Amino acid sequence: MSRSRASLLILLIPVILLTVLSGCMTTEFGTISYTPGALHLNVSGAENRTDAVLQVTVYALQDLQQQEIYKQADYISVKKGENSYTESMTLDPGSYRVYLYLTYGNERKAAVIRDLKV
Repeated sequence: MSRSRASLLILLIPVILLTVLSGCMTTEFGTISYTPGALHLNVSGAENRTDAVLQVTVYALQDLQQQEIYKQADYISVKKGENSYTESMTLDPGSYRVYLYLTYGNERKAAVIRDLKV
């Protein structure tokens, strides 16, 4: 093997490893669902943290408009791997848009907007 090929392999191996592992290094929201009286959501944590803030905002969708009907921010503990959380709320049958934000200190780690049908 020539010296230039060996150098190229040495440079490519870390890039390939970072690309493969990068999906495992982020904090992100998983599924959300509603059962009478509660919104259930999952967060996939990339690291152990105890100082996270979860903000949930729910908008009712009707006639091409959205109206805020619920907003709550809570301190939560996010551990590495899958985490489940429940927000107590009552939603009437209809269409909703759920905004989820997760912050560690002043840094936003994850945000997502999901449509929900009840």
